[in-house]
Amino acid sequence: MENISVRYNFELISKAFAVAAREHKNQTRKGTVFPYIIHPMDVARILFKLEANTNQICAALLHDTIEDTTYSIKKLEEEFGDKIKDLVVFCSEEITTGKNEQNKKNWKKRKEKVINKAKLASNEELLILFADKLSNMRSFCKEYAIKKDQLWEKFNGSKEDQFWFNQSLYLIFKTKFQYQEQIIPFLNEYKEHINYLWPKLNNTN
Repeated sequence: MENISVRYNFELISKAFAVAAREHKNQTRKGTVFPYIIHPMDVARILFKLEANTNQICAALLHDTIEDTTYSIKKLEEEFGDKIKDLVVFCSEEITTGKNEQNKKNWKKRKEKVINKAKLASNEELLILFADKLSNMRSFCKEYAIKKDQLWEKFNGSKEDQFWFNQSLYLIFKTKFQYQEQIIPFLNEYKEHINYLWPKLNNTN
């Protein structure tokens, strides 16, 4: 699918990539040796294929900066404006600092907030979240092929919790996007990943 119908501000997108690469420098994906920047790049790539706009692409590249780095909301707004700032904030979770055990207890509450937020999201917001979670699912599947159920040990949420979260989001994405032709193949891919990762838990189409 070639993206020829959307006009992009490539200068702004390049700036967003540069900021993301700088802020995520020396970070790796959880439990792997892979540079973290690969993930926001993949999210942006998915959105390019779905003909998302410049603000969405920039937000995709920056979506983990205020959550996982020292980059501030104030700095984000100064450099990219209100719209991109608002999209990044939408994609960010509230993180409770403290002991790992406390983070485990807070995990489900945080994910419930994500689900509730997704239910009320605009199409523009939800498409970024969809691309983010699809990218995560791709990474899960690659690791699961090697580690099997040991994959879930690195997360605060259990295998069953992870299924609940990703299946809940899938149903929201499906309800919102199932009649948008260009998104259907990506929805189907998301569902295939769920079937692969949780075959014994999944019985919902």
